[in-house]
Amino acid sequence: MYGVSEEIANNLFLGFDIKITESKEEFKSNIKNISFENEIILKEILVKITKNKNENFVNLKLQNNSAKKENIEMLNLFLVSRLYSLIAFHPFTSSYILPVERNSIYTFSKELSIQKQEFLERAQELGSKKSKDPFHWFLKKSTRYPMPIRDGLEIAEDLSNYSKTKSEFYEFALEIENELLQGEVILTKDGDVQFKSNKAKSKKIPIHLTASIVKTLSSLIFYLKYIATKNELIIIDEPELNLHPNNQVLLTKFFAKLINKGFRILISTHSDYIVREINNLIMSSSDKEGVNIIAENLGYSKEYNLPYTEVNAYLFNYKNIKSRNVTVEPINVSETGFDVNTIDTTVDKLNEVSEDLFYSIKYSSKNE
Repeated sequence: MYGVSEEIANNLFLGFDIKITESKEEFKSNIKNISFENEIILKEILVKITKNKNENFVNLKLQNNSAKKENIEMLNLFLVSRLYSLIAFHPFTSSYILPVERNSIYTFSKELSIQKQEFLERAQELGSKKSKDPFHWFLKKSTRYPMPIRDGLEIAEDLSNYSKTKSEFYEFALEIENELLQGEVILTKDGDVQFKSNKAKSKKIPIHLTASIVKTLSSLIFYLKYIATKNELIIIDEPELNLHPNNQVLLTKFFAKLINKGFRILISTHSDYIVREINNLIMSSSDKEGVNIIAENLGYSKEYNLPYTEVNAYLFNYKNIKSRNVTVEPINVSETGFDVNTIDTTVDKLNEVSEDLFYSIKYSSKNE
């Protein structure tokens, strides 16, 4: 997960413990009470899965008219594990993480190749005095990169295969491209990522020569085009990275649209613009008389609805300057949104300083 050796992990997380308080009986009861409808794709086979409330079984329906023998074998191998995962992590089907390093994934994917890294590590082990069973090398995965970066690199290496099938959220990706990038992130026949601007469609720019916003959003765009499935959890570290304030606001609106399509989104942010826009989305979702008319006039249609009951916020901070441990405190979310004191304090202080300096310049005599 963290891309460190076992020895370092033991030192960093000494005494770390996770306890599951839910009993087996409670777990069984909770599973029986859930209901959902989903689809999974294994190889080229599409399976519709239905779980009704108060039933101890799931209904499976093959959506394909025919299937190849090797695809049926793939289904036999992985269907049960996918079903267990689907039930255990309900209401999420899976998670997709976009780390801060996402702006370098497609720029340096070939240089940071997982296959190259594993080959190098195995070559180094072969040259060492340590005796290793060859089967150990087959099972061992590189610990050089944290899991989210590793997953991103593996997708980048196999993007040509991912791009053969469009996800049902392909249009969302196009919308983000048009609104935020004013262009299109494309994949060449050779598997190279390029950018084509709407203002110069005949020109194709390699990803490493594009603006930072293109590098930052390319992972999200490819995810929505080719990988995304219903009810996934999207985790984004600092979505404001390399984005102009206006684009931060637009991206926050897109998050609301994705949430209304069944996604759940977890973000960590230091951006006052994103926090403010989330609050605007919360307030514009109010069912109080007259709010919807004002919201519509301001450009907040129902597709951006984000009821405050669907939002949770937490503040990660030190108790005081001398504290060594970070505390996690829930933030109250109401129909008018929520406040992040650490951000608000900084903004208020800047405003006070600006006002004092402004009025000092405006009303002071030249001789002073």
